[in-house]
Amino acid sequence: MRNRIASLDTAKGIAILAVILGHYFQEFSPDKMNIVYCFHMPLFFLISGYCLSINKTFKDFAKSKIHRLLIPYAVTAVIWGCLQTLKSFIKNGALDGVKQAIKCIYAILYGGGQGQGSFYLTKSLEWKAIGCEVGMLWFLLALLWGSLFVYGIAKFKSRTVQCMVVIVIAMFGYLSAQGYIVLPFSIQQGMLATSYLYIGLTAKQYGLTDKIKLNFINCSLCLIGFVSWILMSKFSLLEMYCNSYKYGILDWLTSIVISCFIIVICQLILSKNNTIQAVFSWLGKNSLIILCFHYIDARIFGFIVHRFASIFDLNFLLNMVIVFIGSCLLYVLGVCGMNVVKKC
Repeated sequence: MRNRIASLDTAKGIAILAVILGHYFQEFSPDKMNIVYCFHMPLFFLISGYCLSINKTFKDFAKSKIHRLLIPYAVTAVIWGCLQTLKSFIKNGALDGVKQAIKCIYAILYGGGQGQGSFYLTKSLEWKAIGCEVGMLWFLLALLWGSLFVYGIAKFKSRTVQCMVVIVIAMFGYLSAQGYIVLPFSIQQGMLATSYLYIGLTAKQYGLTDKIKLNFINCSLCLIGFVSWILMSKFSLLEMYCNSYKYGILDWLTSIVISCFIIVICQLILSKNNTIQAVFSWLGKNSLIILCFHYIDARIFGFIVHRFASIFDLNFLLNMVIVFIGSCLLYVLGVCGMNVVKKC
């Protein structure tokens, strides 16, 4: 049991590193961002589904999810809003600071992750330009909705009925997001995420991770997953923050295959090295806190390490390596600092 959970924490560690790298690509080299976008969020949702505990009462289940997801969302978003307002106040004066505060409050309450949230927000480039959306925090809201949906779905006794309900919810979330309907609190992303969460929960119920061994089937899965990763990185684009899949269900299936490939690798290879597994596992266990630090860094400072690295006029590859490693170390120090404060 311990090794199985450790391998999932290791996979989460890889996923959070992919999130950081993906946002760096999105900011400075958009043509490369699907290298990680094609799997990092699906992987998070699959693992989260595996870790769901549906034996609680709905009240206790909802309470635990709200405490774990909604409180970090609110705290991080409020910090962002305050810093963003202060930034505008210092740069452009009190009036602009007040306007920024109002826009941030709207964004936090609406909880849209893609610069949309109303007809005005959808059409207004001005509002989009100042970051009037919660950005990557959409994941916390989507995970909250998806977890609640899956909890309810799991109460149906028939597996067939469960699958049918998952399909209906996921398809509605996907199709409705393609038009002008943008529901609040990232509920559409949560509806689509239900499909990944349910697959993760099903894997747990059938004990599939216990059956990961070095055999022909798993080696074949790794090969297929690796090839899928290369092809999807090059020819497709998956942006789950706005439910955009370039090739629809094909991208959805491929994202699952790639995620499974990474989980298998974590179980078969990384689990053999205690040091490497310990590092990635620690990152996985603290992925939520790291995400919050990364959010503040990316949206307020535009990657603070990048600011320093850009002074030396380095080439893109070297700059990317420095920023990625430097940012990760910065977030790790932040997590360690928080843990020290908690102990005190």
